[in-house]
Amino acid sequence: MIQKRYVFHAFDELKPIVEGIKDSEDYINASGVLMQLYNPKVDADDEKIVDYIIAGCSNACLIGMTA
Repeated sequence: MIQKRYVFHAFDELKPIVEGIKDSEDYINASGVLMQLYNPKVDADDEKIVDYIIAGCSNACLIGMTA
C-alpha cells in the first residue's frame, strides 16, 4: 500500500495534482485506488472539486470529504 498526501489552497492548484496522480506509474499500475478528501478551507466549491477529481482520476474511489 502506498499513501500520499497532497495539499492545495485554491482550485487552480488542484489541476496539476490531479494530472500528476493520473499520469503516475503508481496510479496507472494500481489494482485499486482509494482517495479521501479533507477540506478545511479551500476557496472553491466542494462539488466542483469532487467532480474534477472524479473526472481526472476515474479509476479511483473517492470515499468522502471531511471538513
